[in-house]
Amino acid sequence: IPGLYIHSLLGSRNYAEGVRQTGRARTINREPLDAARVEAELGDPESLRSRVFRGLMQLLEIRSQQSAFHPDADQKVLDLGPGFFALRRRYTGTGQVIAAVYNVRNERQAATTELLGLRGGARDLVSGQAFAAGSIPLEPYEFLWLTPAGS
Repeated sequence: IPGLYIHSLLGSRNYAEGVRQTGRARTINREPLDAARVEAELGDPESLRSRVFRGLMQLLEIRSQQSAFHPDADQKVLDLGPGFFALRRRYTGTGQVIAAVYNVRNERQAATTELLGLRGGARDLVSGQAFAAGSIPLEPYEFLWLTPAGS
C-alpha cells in the first residue's frame, strides 16, 4: 500500500532555509505550504508541482488496477546484479505477474527477460512499450512495471 509524504506528492523542493533556521536536518522536508500558492501551482500544467502531482496520480491509478500489487500478493526479490532493484509479484487470486525493475545507477543498463521470469517478452504497464524476449534497456534511474507479453 503506497505511503506518500505530502511534500513528495506536491513536488516540494528541499527547504534548505528551514535547516539553517532550525539546525535540524529533518527540516529539509518541512517546507511550510501556502494553500493558495499550492492550488495556483497545481492549476498550472507547466509548474513542477502540477507535473509531479499528475505523474504520481497516474502511477497510483495504474497501480490500483493491478492485482499483483495487492498487499497479499507473493513477492520475491530478484538478483539482477549491481545497480538494479527488482521484485517479482504474483497474486494467486488472478495469477497476474508483475516484474518491477529499477535502474538505480546513473548509467544505462540492461535487464533480461529471463532473469525477470518473463521469457516470452514483456510489456511495460506505464508506457505500454513492448519488449521482445532478451535484453531490456533501462535509462539511468528508469523503472519499468513489466507484465508478460500478451497479458
